[in-house]
Order: sequence, then C-alpha cells, then structure tokens
Amino acid sequence: MTCGEKIKLKRKELGLSQTDLANKVGLKFGTISKYEKDEISIPSNTLKLIADVLNVSTDYLLGATLMENPKEYLEKTLSNYELTETEYDLTVTELINTRTFNLDLLNSTNENMSKLSKVYKEIFNIYMNYIETNSLENEINDFEKMKNINASVDEKFIEMLKSLDKNKIIKKEESNVFPVIDKPKQYPILGKISAGLPILAVENIEGYTYIPSSKIQKGYDYFFLRVQGDSMNLKFPNGCLLFIQRQPELENGQIGVFRVNGDDATVKRFKRENGFIILEPMSSNPEHQVQIYDPQKINIEIIGKVISFIGDVN
Repeated sequence: MTCGEKIKLKRKELGLSQTDLANKVGLKFGTISKYEKDEISIPSNTLKLIADVLNVSTDYLLGATLMENPKEYLEKTLSNYELTETEYDLTVTELINTRTFNLDLLNSTNENMSKLSKVYKEIFNIYMNYIETNSLENEINDFEKMKNINASVDEKFIEMLKSLDKNKIIKKEESNVFPVIDKPKQYPILGKISAGLPILAVENIEGYTYIPSSKIQKGYDYFFLRVQGDSMNLKFPNGCLLFIQRQPELENGQIGVFRVNGDDATVKRFKRENGFIILEPMSSNPEHQVQIYDPQKINIEIIGKVISFIGDVN
C-alpha cells in the first residue's frame, strides 16, 4: 500500500473528506487529492501535519513500519505497569543509552526483576513489530532470532523512545517529602573471584547489572558477586547476586567477602576475637563449619562488605 493509499484509507476511517483534511493542514482540496493518488511528493513537514491529523506516524505512512502509531501504543502499554522513575530509567532510558537490548533483562527469571523484565519484553515485542518491514534479518519475529542479532536498535525507534511522554507512563505518587534522586548505576557481575587474578579481571566478569545510587558511597569501588553453593543459604540463596563494597576492614557481625591464603573468594560472617579471625557460615548444611584463623600464620584478605543482594528472600 502506497503512502497516498494509506492517507486515503485513514482519512475515510476517521470520516473526513478531502476538504476536511485539507482545511486541517492548511492545504487546498486538490493537493490532498494529488497526494492520495501519489501524483506528487509530500514535503516532510506537510507529511507530519497529515500524520498528526490521522493519528498515525510518518514511519507508518512511508512504509517503515506496519504499526500505525507505535509511540502512542508504547505510552499506553507501558503506563499499565505504573513504573517509577527508577524503573523507567532501568528499562527505557537504559535502552536509549546503550542502543542494544539487555539480554539479561530479557532472559531474567529473578522474581525481584520480573516487573522490569516484563516491561523490557513489552518494549522488545513492540520493537519487533516496529521493524517488521525492515531488513535487520529475514523474518525476524521472535526472541530466539533476536538473540543472534548484534546490530544496534533501529535509530528511529530510539528517537521515538526519547520522545515518549514520561508523564503518561510513570506512576504518580503523592508525597509531602522532597523526592530523592536515585538513578541506577551499572556494575560488573563476578561469577567468582579466582585465585591469582585481579578482582575485576575479564575472566571473572560474567555480565553487568544495576543498583540504585542510594546504595553507593563516594570513595568506594563496587561489584556484584554471584553466590555459589549453600554455605550462606540461611541468608542468601544459591545463585543470587551480592552487592559488594570493596573495603579492607569489617566490624564484628558484618558479612564480607574473603580470600584465605590467596584461594578463591568466600562469603562468610566476620568476627575478630582474641587476635583470631572467625569466619562463620550461615547454612542449613552441617558440612559447613566455623573457620578460625590466626592472621599471624594465615593470610586473611578482606575484599569487601556485603551491602545488599538481589534474589529470593529466605
């Protein structure tokens, strides 16, 4: 269907005559007739005026997408989730900034991230419909195919995300307290902290995720560490993400990350007593026992303190 044919179809659907449309966009009746017959080209500024009257996008009229008004559809769909400012930034703003889909969010099975994951998949599905006529790859129509695409997100789609009306999407919260700016920040996820390697060695990094900036203090470095095993399962489930603040000292009772004699890192509750360092597991598995070390004989490296975690609550 040509641009002119689409204009004619939408005009009739709205019950407008050619004269009505001409009056609304400041044109002559005969000009609209020529546009609908594709006899003359339509200036971009005029096409925008026509698209606004017909409540469709110029991309739709030009055949760049099969969606009539993707921007309006995005705003309506995302508003159903009652997103907070932070959640909006973690999904929409993150996609605008990176211009690539975050496969961790699309694949997420973490219940704490389920809302964000659903929102992200909504955006992804709308994007797939948006680019249906484009040629990133033949017959792109599902997530499995998308996972193999390395190209950046279509620039027109990014511009549309930038133009979204946040007031139509973000949940309004009445409060007599001044709002706190809590923008998300990205940090690396370490699958493990291997012996003999710097903490942030490429071999240790398995991905990246976000944490609210309220968790951050100036002067410290941060990273996520994925829990492996059940030595702390009364506190942190296997597979969850711990958010670590790098620091060389801990207070009694704090949970930290340690390296004993240069071995791979371990997570335990810390205590210093009578010159000894005590590392206590918090586990339902009796195989994990309290470890007592003399720091004069065994090197105990305190890597950092556990600030929070992302995972199921026990």
